Amino acid sequence: MSPRRRLYLLALGALAFLFTACSGVRLRPDGTPEPQDCPREALDAMARLGIHPKDSLTVLVDERWGDRGATRLEEGPVVGYLDSSHEQLPERTRLFGQVWTAGEMVTVRYYEAEVPGRSRMPFCAEVDDSGGQVKDPSSPRGVAIIQDNVANARVVARYGEVDPSRPKGRLYIYGDVEELPPDVRDSLKK
Repeated sequence: MSPRRRLYLLALGALAFLFTACSGVRLRPDGTPEPQDCPREALDAMARLGIHPKDSLTVLVDERWGDRGATRLEEGPVVGYLDSSHEQLPERTRLFGQVWTAGEMVTVRYYEAEVPGRSRMPFCAEVDDSGGQVKDPSSPRGVAIIQDNVANARVVARYGEVDPSRPKGRLYIYGDVEELPPDVRDSLKK
């Protein structure tokens, strides 16, 4: 390995360490974030607005990429917004958070919300497709290409309750059981 490449990797590792130390998010060896508690002040602020853990929100994951369609999320800070209102949060409430692209899933956690015309408040939600969104396997390192920029997010008391390294369930929408893939059809008959 060239000295220049070694220095680059060392600098990159130092930046990752500093980001992790500053953000308070511990990373697993594979680079995915570990579970993390939502701060009490965020839970209190959300409760004052009628928002509680397990509430479901429709969000535009990254405001830079427009409404619907495939989206290229880059590892690091992200700003999204509510695609529809929820309780006392109007549509277009901005959400500030972080994207992690390691592993098979992309993890998006939001830590602050900004209601239009008001200041930021602590907030805890994560994009939810049973622990993250599946990314396109051809995504380059540090990037996650996802199918749609509009997603469900879940308000949380603890981030990462679902381990993103575990296999995901599948949702099949078919008119008849016989249309299901053979392995799924056979498992239903047992």
